[in-house]
Amino acid sequence: MFTGWRSHLDRQSSPPGWARVYARVEGALSAASFADAIRRGRTFATTGPWLELSVDGHEPGAVLDPAPGTEMSVTARVVGAEVSELRLRTADGVLAASEGPSLTASLRVSSPTYVLAEAVGGPSSRSMTGETYALTSPVYVEVEGVGVARREDVRWCLDWLDALEGLLRDHAVLRTPEQLGDHLGLLERAREIYRARLRET
Repeated sequence: MFTGWRSHLDRQSSPPGWARVYARVEGALSAASFADAIRRGRTFATTGPWLELSVDGHEPGAVLDPAPGTEMSVTARVVGAEVSELRLRTADGVLAASEGPSLTASLRVSSPTYVLAEAVGGPSSRSMTGETYALTSPVYVEVEGVGVARREDVRWCLDWLDALEGLLRDHAVLRTPEQLGDHLGLLERAREIYRARLRET
C-alpha cells in the first residue's frame, strides 16, 4: 500500500500538498510502518505525477547483487497530464528517455550503480516551483557485495545537509528552540552516516 506524506518548512512559501512523498508500507499503516518504509527507500517524491519504477521486478529501496554481465530489465511508468519526458537514470547518467507514459530499457551490469526514474514537465499550478517533477528513490545494484557509494556523491550529500541546515535556521516555522534542536540533531545523525561512507570509499 502506498501512502502519502506532505511536508513544508514555511507556510507562506510552500503550502501543504505542493510537494509529496509517497511510501510503500507493509502491513497496517502506522507511524512506525511509514517510518520503516522511508528508511528502506521505498518511496517517490512528486509535485503531482504518479511515478513507478521496476528493475527486474524490484521496486525502489531494493538492493540487488547480480553477477557481472547480467542484463537487467528496467521499466518506468508515469501518470500525469503535464509530464513531457520520462527518464531512467543510473549513477553514470541518463540510461534512457521517452516522451511517452512508459519506458523500458536494458542495463548490463558492469560496476556498482543505482537506477531511478524521473519525470519532468511544464508549468503546473500544483507545483511549488511552477514545473512538473517526480523522482523515485533508487534500486541499488551491487557487484559482488560492493555498493555504489562514490566520494563525490557523498560529499554532495554532505553539502546539501549544510544547505538544509541553513534553510531550517532561516525559514523554518517552529514553535520552540527545542524543535530546532531536534531537527539539527537529525541532520547531524545523517552527517555521521555520510561521513562513515566517506571513510569507506
